[in-house]
Amino acid sequence: MTKMPLKFNVVSGQRYLKMFSESLHSEYKQHGIDIQCQVPGHVATEMTKNSNKASFMVMATTESFRKASVRWIGFEHLCDPYWKHSVQMFIALAMPDAMCDAIAFRTASELRKEGQMKESKYNMQ
Repeated sequence: MTKMPLKFNVVSGQRYLKMFSESLHSEYKQHGIDIQCQVPGHVATEMTKNSNKASFMVMATTESFRKASVRWIGFEHLCDPYWKHSVQMFIALAMPDAMCDAIAFRTASELRKEGQMKESKYNMQ
């Protein structure tokens, strides 16, 4: 998982679930119980329908993500089942931190600005 500026509540929840899943996996694998944590990237939902067009290049539809998730059941205990998200994560982890942080901050700022503009239009009605 990479950093996500301006989305600390999402990231902290994801990190918690990742650690919780890894701990459960370590504890229960001796009993033959597999715990898997699937880490998605962006998935197209009602909330993201107005996102910028560039993000749609790596965004999964709910149906494509669902199919990818089902195919990964039973493999690694921590995975990113949608191939475009895996490629995106590989590139992000290969980048210098400063570059990755700048891109993530710019993207999060644009999304926040879009949301604030939408909210102000809604409040004016």
